[in-house]
Amino acid sequence: ERMSSVMDVTARNGNKQNIAGAVALAPFLSGIRVEGPIVPGRVSFLLSGRRSLVEELTPEVFGQRMAYGFGDAFGKVHALIGNRQSLSITGLSTFDRGDLSATQKTFLGDAISTADSDSSRIAWTNNAIGARYEILPGRLPAKVTLTGGYSGSDQDFGPEGNPERTSTIESMEGKLDVIWFLGNSEIQMGGLYRSTQTQFSLTGQFEAVPNQQQHTVSE
Repeated sequence: ERMSSVMDVTARNGNKQNIAGAVALAPFLSGIRVEGPIVPGRVSFLLSGRRSLVEELTPEVFGQRMAYGFGDAFGKVHALIGNRQSLSITGLSTFDRGDLSATQKTFLGDAISTADSDSSRIAWTNNAIGARYEILPGRLPAKVTLTGGYSGSDQDFGPEGNPERTSTIESMEGKLDVIWFLGNSEIQMGGLYRSTQTQFSLTGQFEAVPNQQQHTVSE
């Protein structure tokens, strides 16, 4: 009953006791995950990566090029500092790309071979890194959380290395949250600073209009 939603995703911590992992092989997507202790019982790591195999397999399976590719890489380090403090550092990188003309066919149904530099190529990447520090003051009924990070997303349309249209959004933020416990109740307070920058550039058929702008918004 909803047209959209907001997802709040929390990445789990790596195994602090033993080395563990998994490998997945599938026709269109394969991946690997490794996790384990850096300092047993105190500090752990978690690494994972996935990669599509569509571009490599589809010429043999379907008899034509299907230039679609996507994948991601993720890493997290989590540390317990004493009995009342914890620190985690997380990084994420994703990519997606596709060639809209890769599935073109003739009137008779034969596949049309297209070059990798075809102008219908679309690609976008996302990169993010952040840190989270939590402390429970020993003499105060409170929890203090300090977070900060960077995220960026890039999109382009056109040949790789010389796209016709590009857009970028980057954001940096720092946040302080304090929870004061009062028996069965609590008081929440905090502060946030965020700086977001957007930029786009249009060429090709848009050369005759104002086609490059940059904006920065601070909160």
